Amino acid sequence: MMDCIYELNNYISDKRFSISLCSIGSILTMVGITMFFEPTLIKIGNVLMCTATLLFIGPMNVVDFLIVPERMKISCYLGLGFTFILYERPIPGLFFEGLGLFRLGSDMYPFVWRVIKQAHSNKGVYWLD
Repeated sequence: MMDCIYELNNYISDKRFSISLCSIGSILTMVGITMFFEPTLIKIGNVLMCTATLLFIGPMNVVDFLIVPERMKISCYLGLGFTFILYERPIPGLFFEGLGLFRLGSDMYPFVWRVIKQAHSNKGVYWLD
């Protein structure tokens, strides 16, 4: 029983740690952008945000999500943007990452719309039909 409690506390602390990493990474990236695309700050912020994503969701879940034939172009955009940022080319790197995140988000709109419709239709609200 104690091992289970320890694992739960460890899991929660990993989530908190990943959220704090993502916050620090976002702040560093924003500061790097406001300092006229300072490549070092953007690079550190980007690495922290990617690490936080892997810790929060889990590495295998991220790989399973991105290595789907329908999402390979999005994965290439994100990987190309990350590579540009690591080689201190922040403007094209942020462009490709933004393009990849936009495409990823636009692929999620039909799913979110379907979930909203199902949630409201189960409660008897039919204004989304």
